[in-house]
Amino acid sequence: MRDAWKTTSRRLLPWRAFLLDARSLAIYRVGLGLILVVDCIERMADLEMMLGPSGIFPLDTIMRYHGTVTMWSLAFAHDSTAWSGTVLALEGLAGAALAIGWHTRIATIVGWVAVVSIIRRGSPAVNSGDVWLACQMFWAMFLPLGARWSLDSLRQPTLAPGMEPPTAVSSVATAALVLQLVAVYLGAGLSKCNADWLSGNAMTVALSVHDHGTLLGMMLASDAWWTRPLQWLVIGGEVLLPVLLLIAPTPRVRVGLVAVFTIFHIGTAITMTIGLFPIVGIVAWLPLLPREVWGSAAATDDDTACSHSESPRPGYVPPRERSRRWLL
Repeated sequence: MRDAWKTTSRRLLPWRAFLLDARSLAIYRVGLGLILVVDCIERMADLEMMLGPSGIFPLDTIMRYHGTVTMWSLAFAHDSTAWSGTVLALEGLAGAALAIGWHTRIATIVGWVAVVSIIRRGSPAVNSGDVWLACQMFWAMFLPLGARWSLDSLRQPTLAPGMEPPTAVSSVATAALVLQLVAVYLGAGLSKCNADWLSGNAMTVALSVHDHGTLLGMMLASDAWWTRPLQWLVIGGEVLLPVLLLIAPTPRVRVGLVAVFTIFHIGTAITMTIGLFPIVGIVAWLPLLPREVWGSAAATDDDTACSHSESPRPGYVPPRERSRRWLL
């Protein structure tokens, strides 16, 4: 009965949607770390103007902006450019440590605190990409980001010859990360179900230079014959495709979704000036890469049981061979 329950639970689609590979989480860790480093460098260029006491957002103005809401931030501790720069540098250092997997858990916590502190210090200029990054950093604190391909993993005990470290990761944190990803796109798609988007004019406005568009975006926006069907496609994709991740989280579906939304965010990056949002979006999909992408798979209970028997069951395919066939 217990073995039957394990077999059934492995096949439950919602549970499979929350099962992430440790190697995919390692790539995700590197991506988050590099984003923190880039964000630090970009913000340093406008440090005095955006975070300094003589800039456009003095500390007392920010405190009045937040009103009576109790809100913490390291940047609130002292109203000086040097202190804001210190908090910003903390973000960059945490990002570098996260990228190489050095004291990963501590680096993730420090990075989250620094990101939230900087965001709250410059709240009026925050965009959705900043908020999404902070949300991802929060759940990342509870994920084993340093289990593979990190300096932390080099300090782990050496496994016996022929053994591989575990790759399957499933927890409340993985479920929250996946559900958050679905909620972001589902919410964005549903919010576009209004007269402006359904009429086919919203993308023309969004791609204009006066809004967020680049010169390329403005050139493309001038042709309404393709922007109208494209924006309907965007609405449908944001509403339907993330849900597919929950109802059919197969390796092919996962890779397809990662590819589609990567192309989508690349397209937004070259046609719109929206900061780090496209990069944050691309990195958010990296944990969904299935284990088959990496060319090997950790043995399941069935595989382990078979490996101890004298002869394989009829039709048995070894895990490594399955990983090569999954796209065929």
